Amino acid sequence: MAAVRRTAELQVLNDVSTDFTAYRTQRTRVLMLRDTYLPKAQSARDIVEYAYRRGGQSLLDFLDAQRSYRETALAHSAGAGRLLGLDLPSSRPMSVAGSMAAAVVRDTAHSSIK
Repeated sequence: MAAVRRTAELQVLNDVSTDFTAYRTQRTRVLMLRDTYLPKAQSARDIVEYAYRRGGQSLLDFLDAQRSYRETALAHSAGAGRLLGLDLPSSRPMSVAGSMAAAVVRDTAHSSIK
């Protein structure tokens, strides 16, 4: 019985560690998208739109900049959703312990994302 219990404890610790690592990775991605890529995509879109409206860029250039911005915004939104548990960050379901740990981490870290 002790061996089975120890195996279960080790599995829970492994699941928590794996899920927390996935959380940290996802959080880093979301922050990078929010703080770096999204502002750059928005700025590029705004510049191309300004030039397009004044005849300096083609419609295709403007639409391409708009598409790039929307793809970046979508990646940020999807990542933030996964970070908040609306979609799991990995292809496997989280363990019960991992889900509880993620909820605790999410609740304490949520305020730092804003």
